[in-house]
Amino acid sequence: MEIAAQHNYKLPSEPDSKALADFLIKQKAADSLRFPDLSLVIIKLLGSGEYVVELPNETAPGHFGLAVKDYTHSTAPNRRFPDLITQRILKTTLGGLPQPYGESELVELAKHCTLKEDDANKVETPGRKIGRCYVAFSQDWKRF
Repeated sequence: MEIAAQHNYKLPSEPDSKALADFLIKQKAADSLRFPDLSLVIIKLLGSGEYVVELPNETAPGHFGLAVKDYTHSTAPNRRFPDLITQRILKTTLGGLPQPYGESELVELAKHCTLKEDDANKVETPGRKIGRCYVAFSQDWKRF
């Protein structure tokens, strides 16, 4: 809300992904040069996401950052365990087979995947910084 106010924009006091998306769209149109910095600040303020299970007759929060209610994320199942879970569920659903996971198991898997992704991010961030330092050092060293 404070960042939006600095740009003469009022966001509601309760989190509202649509209002945030509208704010970002307007800011990108108004100042496309500085928008990447603003976008990065907002992403960092949102923090990391978490995996949640949407069970029948329940409402999951959707994807706040994308401002969409119905959302499933999947990339390459050979790289990420959450994607493998999604692929297994889709395969059994399309094949009319029993589901590979029960409701309580899915909830636990979602928690586990969120924790492991957070753990991976904690390791990856310092690793990237060290890599950038190494590249910068090696480029400076070549000049001598």
